[in-house]
Amino acid sequence: ANRLTKALDLTLDGARPRLSGDVSAASLDLTPFTGGGGGGGAGAGAGWPRDTIDASALGLMDTALAFSAGPVRTGIVDLEAMRGALNIDRARGVLDLREVRLFDGTLRGELVANNRSGLSVGGNLNISSVALLPLLRQFAGFERLSGTGGLELRFLGVGNNMDAIMRSLSGEGRLTLGQGEIIGFDLAGMLRNLDMSYMGERNRTIFQSVAGSFSISDGVLSNEDLAMAATPISVSGRGTVDLGAQVLDYRV
Repeated sequence: ANRLTKALDLTLDGARPRLSGDVSAASLDLTPFTGGGGGGGAGAGAGWPRDTIDASALGLMDTALAFSAGPVRTGIVDLEAMRGALNIDRARGVLDLREVRLFDGTLRGELVANNRSGLSVGGNLNISSVALLPLLRQFAGFERLSGTGGLELRFLGVGNNMDAIMRSLSGEGRLTLGQGEIIGFDLAGMLRNLDMSYMGERNRTIFQSVAGSFSISDGVLSNEDLAMAATPISVSGRGTVDLGAQVLDYRV
């Protein structure tokens, strides 16, 4: 069902074959390759896989490929359009995401996999103006937050399996949400009346903004400045998320 338009050159006179050119598609359905399942990861505390990741394919060929596509179904998250490039040079691959349209917002940045002397993975991503409710519904089955959001993220991990990579993660980032609603309870009503009955689908906690920055070291994400501005209350949060051990220690 997928149709690709290609203009490619393959050269074989170097240390490795080199493939360059352009690939485009009006639309793509990748669900046969991803199992077609929804989002969501392993259950809390289930642990990360420790199977060795074979990244030897990065060393088979160098590439300089530009790509573009219309709607893309991945089985995890649906994209409205995407444009970017894939460059591989001596077992180091860079996926340059020049513009990915998803949930009325935009994702830009790059993802890197380097297998020159052991495997490392990293990225520098910027997500802006994404509609939260459809994103969380599709990706995590969560329907309690509406509004728009953005995320800046820089990360690096090293290891030959997913468990080692997650436990080695380092980086930093910032989360920002614009005006929106938490669906299912009225926090202001609970506090104002000391009454826990302000719950249910008709209740909302309306906020003007949510923002917070974080750092990641040895697989542990730390945040000290989460702040939600909501009339007539304010909410703060701080704590850690041990990404490697899958342990949450956070107080709001």
